[in-house]
Amino acid sequence: MTPYTVGAKPILDDDIHKELVYNIGGGPKLFDNDNAMHVSCNNDEFKGEFLNWIDNSTLFKIKGLNKFKHSYITLGNTQAIENHYNISNGRVYTFPGEYPYHTSFKENKRIRMTDKVPMPAGPYIKHGSVLSYPFAATGNKPIDFDERMKFLDNTNVMLDLAYFGIYYSPDVLDLTKYPQINTVAFSLSKIFCTGFLRIGIVLSKEERDTPVAMLNNWNYLPKLNMKIHAGLMKKFSADFIYEKYRKEQLKLCKKLDVTPSDTVLFGLSDDPKWDEYTRNGVINRLCLSLCIQN
Repeated sequence: MTPYTVGAKPILDDDIHKELVYNIGGGPKLFDNDNAMHVSCNNDEFKGEFLNWIDNSTLFKIKGLNKFKHSYITLGNTQAIENHYNISNGRVYTFPGEYPYHTSFKENKRIRMTDKVPMPAGPYIKHGSVLSYPFAATGNKPIDFDERMKFLDNTNVMLDLAYFGIYYSPDVLDLTKYPQINTVAFSLSKIFCTGFLRIGIVLSKEERDTPVAMLNNWNYLPKLNMKIHAGLMKKFSADFIYEKYRKEQLKLCKKLDVTPSDTVLFGLSDDPKWDEYTRNGVINRLCLSLCIQN
């Protein structure tokens, strides 16, 4: 059994783990009242903390988030993706190497994996599309991002930013260049290794009438997860994991003779000996977390 994994397994960082165990993500008192199972976490304050945490990153700068006026708290990017399907009444396009969730439902005929130009939608049908940034298969900037944006011009585009916080880009991602992107989604489980306390945020240019919007309007939200992650974001910057583990990633990639990804979890190779780690034939992607965290 190798210590590498096919899926994107987060790094279990000792400092973050201690904060969760001993301070419960920012405070020793879990519930607001010892006699009631109640946790308070103001929605707007949590969103503000989240957006400041994103904006304060020095490793991955994003321009134009202020154009996305509407925000919704989610149970991470998988829920955000499912929610995005709801605003696209035509087909939903994704690409080889993207998050496998899109094509895991065999009976869902709407989801199309393609490298071809989407069909014209017509006046009453709007296709959707979901792209990861960085690209899920490599953890690097998509090499054909501008071209894909051009042929997705007539679709509702959602940008999946699940790797924010474990990715470095020397370039600013300028969302103002891509008016077709009307939704962006962030999640915290990949940086904080909190997949069982899932939390994220969706930013939209338009007000939504979707299941996630309804849950936000009704305040049916995971307040405990919000409170824990608000504390973690105060304690650990979005650059923390990348800066702490980049040298270990580079050292291990050199030892394995694989190419370091710009996402600190991964090593990449087209060598057939790593074919068991293939991402839809795009590249072999080894997740190195179990090695570099020790």
